[in-house]
Amino acid sequence: MINCLLCKAEMVVLEKNHPLAKLILWCDGCQYGCSTYPFDTNVYDEEYCSKYTKYDNTQLGVDLNKFRLEFVQHFIKRVNSPKLKVLDFGCAVGAFCKIVAEHFDSYGCEVNSFYEKVWKEDVSGAKYSLSVPQEQFDVVTFFDSLEHVDDIKGLLEKLNVSHVVISIPIVPKEKLPQSRHLRPQEHLHYFTTSSLCKFFSQSGYELGGTSSRESELGREDIFTFYFRKTV
Repeated sequence: MINCLLCKAEMVVLEKNHPLAKLILWCDGCQYGCSTYPFDTNVYDEEYCSKYTKYDNTQLGVDLNKFRLEFVQHFIKRVNSPKLKVLDFGCAVGAFCKIVAEHFDSYGCEVNSFYEKVWKEDVSGAKYSLSVPQEQFDVVTFFDSLEHVDDIKGLLEKLNVSHVVISIPIVPKEKLPQSRHLRPQEHLHYFTTSSLCKFFSQSGYELGGTSSRESELGREDIFTFYFRKTV
C-alpha cells in the first residue's frame, strides 16, 4: 500500500487495463499521482545523456533557456543579495547553468555521470556536482526534473531555499493515460496545478507566479511555476 504524499490517504491504480497507467497510483482527493517504480539511477545512462544533449543544442533548447532565465530574473529581482546563488537541479549538459553564470553564482546538480565529460569543457564559471552541493542557495530550479526526484519533500527541506522555480508536466487524471509524460520509470510524480500548489503550501511555500510559455513554444502540457518561502 502506498499513501498519498499530500493527504496520506490510500491511493488506487490509475487504470488497471492500461500497460503503463496500471503502474501509476492516484489520489482523487488531491489529484496527485505517483509511480510504483522505485528511483533507479540506471535509467539515466549514456543513451539518455546523448538524447538530451541533442535537445539542448536545438533552437527550442535555446529559446527555453532564454525564457527560463527571464522568468527567474523577473521574480527574484528584488532579492537583497549581492550575488545570488542559483542551483539548477537536474542540470544535464549545463546549458541553463552557463547563461545563469553570466548574472549569478551558478551551480548544477545531476545524477547522470555521463554528463561529466561535457561539464569539463564548460568555461562559463558554473560549478557542477553529481550530488547536492554543500552550499546555501538562494534559488533552486527544477526544469523537467522535480517529477524524477524520489523524496521531493526531503530534498526541499535539505536545500531550504527561499525561491523555487519549476517547469513540469501538468496533466489531469483523464488525460494522463494517453499523455507522452506517462513514463513510470522516469516520472515518479504526477501533479495537477492544485496538487502541486498544495504540496508546496505544505512545505512552507506560496505560489508567486506561473507561465504557459513552454507550452506555447511547443512543449505539450509543460508549465512553469515560481514559489517563495513563507516560513
